[in-house]
Amino acid sequence: MCGSGAIPIQASVCWPQTWNICGEIHHRAMEKIEGNINAVNEQRKEKMQPQLGIDVFKWDACHLPLASHSVDVFITDLPFGKRVFKIPF
Repeated sequence: MCGSGAIPIQASVCWPQTWNICGEIHHRAMEKIEGNINAVNEQRKEKMQPQLGIDVFKWDACHLPLASHSVDVFITDLPFGKRVFKIPF
């Protein structure tokens, strides 16, 4: 659901007062996300900047384990390379 973690990483950098959560069902994707977060955090540590506010969870996007009224915003990027509409607008 969050691919490589680019959106939550960018959100955390741009809005450091927020806490970002991302979820993915595939184990290999989770490893990639965690690796990317760790790489950015290492760079930030060297610059004496705060660590990113991101948690990564294993979950199915069809059955999100979130309580009602616990999330303010969902941000997504539709699957890369797939068209949403069959006709141009």
